[in-house]
Amino acid sequence: MLGRKPRSVANPLESAITTPSERILKECHSLYVDDENGLVKIASSLDVRLLPPRKKIIVMIMGNHSAGKSSFINW
Repeated sequence: MLGRKPRSVANPLESAITTPSERILKECHSLYVDDENGLVKIASSLDVRLLPPRKKIIVMIMGNHSAGKSSFINW
């Protein structure tokens, strides 16, 4: 069995261990710290200090009365 290549799996171990919330946070964090087009790099070119999120992300949803804000959150 020496000539066998390791098979790739459909669900890697990392995705089996992390929760969907952790994966979303990791993806959001990568948007901030990307070396080429990250938000931190863009902000520094504008002389603004921006820190990437660490443990949670706060989102504000605004809209008119009965616009479906709660329905969107519950979905």
